[in-house]
Amino acid sequence: MRLSLHESAGLGLIIAHPSGVIYSNQAGGTACRQPEQEGIYIPIRNDISVPDGKLLSPEHELNAYFSTRDTDRLCESDITYLSTALARYRLDHCIQIDLARLNDSMQAWVYVLITQAESQNHSLFNLSSYPQGGVLVWGNGD
Repeated sequence: MRLSLHESAGLGLIIAHPSGVIYSNQAGGTACRQPEQEGIYIPIRNDISVPDGKLLSPEHELNAYFSTRDTDRLCESDITYLSTALARYRLDHCIQIDLARLNDSMQAWVYVLITQAESQNHSLFNLSSYPQGGVLVWGNGD
């Protein structure tokens, strides 16, 4: 089964896993690439404000940053920015940019490693083994 994340809202994580479901997202700015990853998709750090129903998500900040850069390849300053954003949203304890997959990463499609938190009480994930590969995704702001 193939599922497109083109119309999804907010920040999400595809945990690489042989699930039989392949996710795709429009990524890479105006290059409009369509990378795919088999796995399990979960939304992370998204909320809705009350009473107006406005989406509160790191996606807004990521799109604002990448709107000034049309990139289908990430550079060192992008990695620094993304790492800082992960820390700001308290995700750096369990998600790190996968530098070995840097050449495959792009706007709205960033390969990451899910790492075990120091304490299971602070982990978003309860996986059988760490590190686990994944992809951080959000709406492509092209």
